Amino acid sequence: MFDMSEAERMFSRDIVSILMNVRERPWNDGRKQATELWLAAQLRPYGIKPKAMRMGQEMARGYVRADFSEVFARYAPFEEKIPEPAKTEG
Repeated sequence: MFDMSEAERMFSRDIVSILMNVRERPWNDGRKQATELWLAAQLRPYGIKPKAMRMGQEMARGYVRADFSEVFARYAPFEEKIPEPAKTEG
């Protein structure tokens, strides 16, 4: 989500909105609507908690990208891209 928006901080409501637009996911099964409270409950076991923040004139609870770094590294490591070999002339 942070990569999609290129943001360092996001309000909880914006993250929920993005998640609700992802089809075929367990949180989007049509039975229950994801909410800001649901999001907080899902992230709490990983030590990620919403913070009060201001962006422009708006104030709401949200998340900071840096809070996800350790969790992403532990549970969803990115594959390193292997550089292509340099082309040689000859």
